[in-house]
Amino acid sequence: MLVSRIAVLTDSYSDLNETQAAAFSVHLLLLRVKFGGGEWLDHPFPGAHALDNELLFKQIRTGAKVPTLLLPSLETYLGCIDSLLETHEHVLILHTGPLLGRMYRFALQATAHLADRVTVFGGGTTSGGLALQAIRAAELVRKGHDIPAIVRLLRDFQAQHCAQVCLNTLEYLRRGHLISSFTEMFGTMQNMKPIFGVVGGRLSPVANLRGEKAALAQMVQDMQSYAARHPGARIVFMHNGESKALAVLRVEGQRLGLTEVADLEIGAVMSSFVGPEAYAFCLEPEILPLLASDRRD
Repeated sequence: MLVSRIAVLTDSYSDLNETQAAAFSVHLLLLRVKFGGGEWLDHPFPGAHALDNELLFKQIRTGAKVPTLLLPSLETYLGCIDSLLETHEHVLILHTGPLLGRMYRFALQATAHLADRVTVFGGGTTSGGLALQAIRAAELVRKGHDIPAIVRLLRDFQAQHCAQVCLNTLEYLRRGHLISSFTEMFGTMQNMKPIFGVVGGRLSPVANLRGEKAALAQMVQDMQSYAARHPGARIVFMHNGESKALAVLRVEGQRLGLTEVADLEIGAVMSSFVGPEAYAFCLEPEILPLLASDRRD
């Protein structure tokens, strides 16, 4: 029995937990990772064998390799989709992320025979950006948009995304073989706090500033600039531990009139590179001026 036209499905790389996803009418596929000789869910979901960040950082410091994504079995993946197709005419799947291109390609291959009832959208953004896209997609479904219109709008909004993450330490970039030991040592001596953004679907350096105060000031300035261009924009905050800097960003977002959509805990795969006490935000316009006439109330 069909209960809705379109189901929106994303994965736990979005950093949405099950309660948040359900509140936004988003279906969530829980991803697994291989780490420390075992298999884990990539987020600490209640009652599950999940990898929390405290255990993750402890084991990496003692020499464990960073976690790697495990693709779901074809049976499990198609079972999830078939279940949704029993109650929906169509399933819109959102997979993305600089570290998870494999998941998007897997989805395209797995659902090729269901092309008339399944659409796979790959965004190439941060975890918070994926959460914003999934929430937006579910909202557009409720407003009556069809699949082509939803995909077009998602891409238009994505082009306006602004995502930044500030690292508290360089240790995990070095352990992930993204920087050299010398770069880590020099940056640590200089108290450098790198800020990364998303360019072309991949994390790329935005700034490398000395001290947390300077890094925070840069992120506040970029948030202010975005708010000036897109009044009332939507924002999600991502972190793997509350910090004073995150609290400052949250207060500034409220002052600027930004709409906080969700507070997200960064999962195991991304945390293994950004390290502990990382904080981030992702911004998206509330409405695109050129597409205002397309909006349905």
